Amino acid sequence: MNKVLDSKVETISRNGGTVGYETITPALATEYLNTMPGNRPLSNKQVEYLTQQAEAGKFFSNVAPLHFDTEGRLRNGQHRMWMVIESGRPQEFMVIRNASEEEIDALDIGKRRTGGDVLVLDGYENGTLLAGALVNLWMYEHGINPGYSRSFFSTKNAPGMTNHMMREYAALNPGMGDSVAYIKATPSVRLLGPPNIMTFCHFLTVKANTLQGIAFWDALASQVFWGQNDPAFRIHERLTRSKGGQRQNRLVPSEVAALLIKAWNFWVQGKGISQLRWQMPGSHALRGAEDFPRVRSK
Repeated sequence: MNKVLDSKVETISRNGGTVGYETITPALATEYLNTMPGNRPLSNKQVEYLTQQAEAGKFFSNVAPLHFDTEGRLRNGQHRMWMVIESGRPQEFMVIRNASEEEIDALDIGKRRTGGDVLVLDGYENGTLLAGALVNLWMYEHGINPGYSRSFFSTKNAPGMTNHMMREYAALNPGMGDSVAYIKATPSVRLLGPPNIMTFCHFLTVKANTLQGIAFWDALASQVFWGQNDPAFRIHERLTRSKGGQRQNRLVPSEVAALLIKAWNFWVQGKGISQLRWQMPGSHALRGAEDFPRVRSK
């Protein structure tokens, strides 16, 4: 470990990284903001609060360091940079440079970063919706019924997804971003059920059979069906009743996902149906519980 001292800055170097104190001017703050690879939405109230704290001499540089990655990009601290810009005053910060991705993933500055925050930082659009859909996909692929909250499967036996895993899972499933864009742009579909469930199901079906998948979702969006036994009509009618307000017709997210997949399976096989049902585990109906359906490709 090397220590370099001068009258203003103390820098400690270790394993390729450095920790020190730097004075950041408004011009530097602007420059650093432009290096950030995506960010959470800016909170003007937070900027105003930080500016007031700094002007009152109550901003402490040791509390939360700025982190720069190995490419020299600022990875946290957008509100503090805007504080410097808005106040017009240089401010001293503790600065960590050459931070690894593992260190950056572990950041917990102020509000804890969610999976959606991490995806936005990586440049993805609609990070919260994308993260929710990816969690549902993770559950589906690990034998857990989609639709439960993230905390449901964050247990000792099913540790779930860390933010680092979320980033990797998004890279492994790039088509999910297209499904997010479709659901966001198609309110006639998005409003039928929880958007993250609709996105997850769109991704699975289009991945299983692209041409048939597009046709299935176009039918749901346009409400153009070939008859009352059309599986697309049946799922549209059932989801519409669920949104109607009567308690006995409501569906929980797992039921929405399962019924959508069952309707799709009939659709892709060219079969009509007169009723669409799925018996969720844990229910009190007389029929036995069903396993969560798996998507068919044909």
